[in-house]
Amino acid sequence: MAIYTSIFVPVGGATANTTTADISATLATVTASAEIVLGRYQIFAINANGDINIRFGNAGMPAATTADFRIPNGVVATYQVPLNWDRFRIFNPTGGNVTYWIQPLRQTT
Repeated sequence: MAIYTSIFVPVGGATANTTTADISATLATVTASAEIVLGRYQIFAINANGDINIRFGNAGMPAATTADFRIPNGVVATYQVPLNWDRFRIFNPTGGNVTYWIQPLRQTT
């Protein structure tokens, strides 16, 4: 089901390495992140200070590459992890380090 319009709020978790905590990391030049697991149907916002590529999948998925969907520098993209996948990976295609930020969100009622 698509969410056509809504107000999202931060989930509010502060415990590192949980599916509700904000996530931030820096990727070196032309490297991919490890698998980032948020769980099915989790809504999240993602932003980076450089271009990144994102790939969704399941355990053991291949690394993201430049062939995957591009999120341009400075754009805040909002996704909902779909039913058939529960994780994603990020790739830094740039010539320098890129820091990304992920914030799990929930829909207000």
